[in-house]
Amino acid sequence: MRYEDPTSDVRTSRPTARPVVADRNKSKARLNIATKLEILTSILEPSSSSARGESLAARLLQSDSVPTSIRQFNSWSSASLIDRLRAELPRFEPNANATLNGHPALLEAVRSAIEGIRSLSRKRRVVSYDERVTSLKRALSTANQKCSILEAELASAWTSNRELKAEVDRLGRRYAALQREFQVCSANAGPPQCGEKPAKAQRSGKVIPLTRANDV
Repeated sequence: MRYEDPTSDVRTSRPTARPVVADRNKSKARLNIATKLEILTSILEPSSSSARGESLAARLLQSDSVPTSIRQFNSWSSASLIDRLRAELPRFEPNANATLNGHPALLEAVRSAIEGIRSLSRKRRVVSYDERVTSLKRALSTANQKCSILEAELASAWTSNRELKAEVDRLGRRYAALQREFQVCSANAGPPQCGEKPAKAQRSGKVIPLTRANDV
C-alpha cells in the first residue's frame, strides 16, 4: 500500500508555467514604451521631416503635446495629438510608471530624451522671443513712417488752411469796399427832381424834341 504524506502538496511538485498572455502583455507594454521613446528621439533629430518638407519635430513641439517629464511621458498617448500628426505617427498608449521602472535601460533613455526635449523647448522659446521682438520692431518702424507721413500731410493742411483763411479775409474786405461804393453811388444819384425835362431821345443821330400833349 502506497503511503502519501498529508502535508505534501501535489500541485507544488509540478513546474509553474508562466501564462502566455502575461508574456504577450509585457512584450506589448515594452513595445509601447519603445515606440514613444522613438518618437521623442526623432524630435531631437533635425532631419525628421514629412513628405512636404515641413519639420515633424517643429510641428510636434508647436502642438504643445510633447512630454517634458516622466509623469507626462507615462500618460502620453497618440489620442492627445491633433489629427494631422496622429496620421503620421504610430499609435501609442499610456503606460504605468511601474512598467517603465521595470525596464531600466528604457527608463534611462526616456530620461535622456526628455532632457533633450526640455533643452530644445528652451531654445525655441528664446528664438520665438527674438522673432517676436524683431516683428515688433518692424511694426514700430512702419508705424513711425506712417506717423511721419501723417504729420507732413497735417502740416500741409495747416498751410492750406492759412492760405484759404487769408483769401477769405481778402474777399471779405473787397466785398465790404464794394458795398461802401454802392452806398455812396446810390446817395449821390438820388431820385429825379420835379419839373426836370425828360432826357432827349436820340434817333438816327438827330435830336428830336418830345411833343407835349397840349401842343397837339
